[in-house]
Amino acid sequence: MSTSTTTESVFQLDAKIPFLKALPIGLQHVLAMFVANITPIIILANVLGLEQGLSASLIQNAMIIAGIGTTIQLYPLWRIGSRMPIVMGISFTFLSVAIFVGTTYGTGAMAGAIIVGGIVEGLLGLFAKYWIKIITPVVAAMVVTAIGFSLLPVGANSFAGGVGAADFG
Repeated sequence: MSTSTTTESVFQLDAKIPFLKALPIGLQHVLAMFVANITPIIILANVLGLEQGLSASLIQNAMIIAGIGTTIQLYPLWRIGSRMPIVMGISFTFLSVAIFVGTTYGTGAMAGAIIVGGIVEGLLGLFAKYWIKIITPVVAAMVVTAIGFSLLPVGANSFAGGVGAADFG
């Protein structure tokens, strides 16, 4: 098999990729999933002041649910799933809102808001073909940019060991 044929097969649906080529791609996928799933929980747990055992339990539960969601993407149920290796899991999208609700109303209200929000988001996904015409690429880019800007204080406070890391006193 030539190099161009092998490279093209990586981008084809249901392609047969040689194991030695698939291994590093798969490891990269798994590592990206770990970072994307664990980081928002660590940020949220630190801001809310959750104990270490509860933080660990949240991370474990998130990884289990991410695995289930990713499996459903690979092997669809009814209209749910894409038949593609899309990693599902925690999102930075709602982190600033979860921090606000958790610090203002408590973790119970935050959990309830997450459940209700998840149901609404799931229902919206079933009817995406109707509302996707409204959300242009410019609107989507602005939302992603706003999410990034809302997380800037977290990054600035955590940079180089975090706030107060230089204090040796």
